[in-house]
Amino acid sequence: MTRREGPNLFIIRVESNPDGALGVLRIGDRVFCWTLQPDPTDEHFFIPAGVYEYRRFHGTKHKDTFEVLVSGHTDLLFHAGNDEEDTKGCILLGSDIGFGADGRRWVCKSGATFEAFMRRMKDVSHGSITFIDAWKG
Repeated sequence: MTRREGPNLFIIRVESNPDGALGVLRIGDRVFCWTLQPDPTDEHFFIPAGVYEYRRFHGTKHKDTFEVLVSGHTDLLFHAGNDEEDTKGCILLGSDIGFGADGRRWVCKSGATFEAFMRRMKDVSHGSITFIDAWKG
């Protein structure tokens, strides 16, 4: 299979609190899903607003995903998970948002959403991703 440059991705982070940075992932000109990253005041928050490259990543824990290339950091990946503790600096995907039993903000249906994202990006090897912090006005 020949891989190609992928669509421009955008993560518009719309909420920031101790439960994490909640955002919307747009693929090209269409909203695809919700995202959750660490709270920007957390020591594991590694992706400031800006434009970065993403590329396909194959690892031992995450067999096939995408990595966001941020200077000074590695393994900033898209993957499944529900709350900020699952992020470890990465980007969680979910089709819905809600609150866990502990009252913390969650992204829901993450496994299925991540699988749908990977199907959508099946022929992609790399591309550009923009992070926007909408809460900053």
